[in-house]
Amino acid sequence: MKWSSECCGALAGALLVTCTMGASAALGEPAASVQVDQMSMGGMRRVAQLGMVQAHTLVSEDGSVLRQYVAPNGRVVAVAWNTRYKPRLDQLLGAHFGTYEEASMAASNGKGIVRRATVQRGDLVVESSSHLGNYRGLAYLRSGLPSGVVVDAAR
Repeated sequence: MKWSSECCGALAGALLVTCTMGASAALGEPAASVQVDQMSMGGMRRVAQLGMVQAHTLVSEDGSVLRQYVAPNGRVVAVAWNTRYKPRLDQLLGAHFGTYEEASMAASNGKGIVRRATVQRGDLVVESSSHLGNYRGLAYLRSGLPSGVVVDAAR
């Protein structure tokens, strides 16, 4: 994930994020819901200002990480995960899950041990992959990204 030059350095060394438990701070929801996720995961929470975007990183005891990016309007505009367990995308994507589910069937590359899917439908973009029990992904709303913030890809 690459943000504007102001944020690029801070994100370059950052881990992609994970979620092994259900989350409730869904895409498009208010930032206050991140606290519910912290209680659900039972882990630590760090907040970092990355230019115009605030990154809330939740780390659980098993090493799972969920990162939620909050825009100046107080809404979660992106979520990312990296885990050994399949994340609950219905909870991470919230109201946008139906859109993802419809489009993901056609976008999935389910051959072999590596699976990748990229879904771009309307405002929603979801990039995910799994390989031998390692799940990684990023979901964001194009219209929610503050001006000057650009997402290249989640690797």
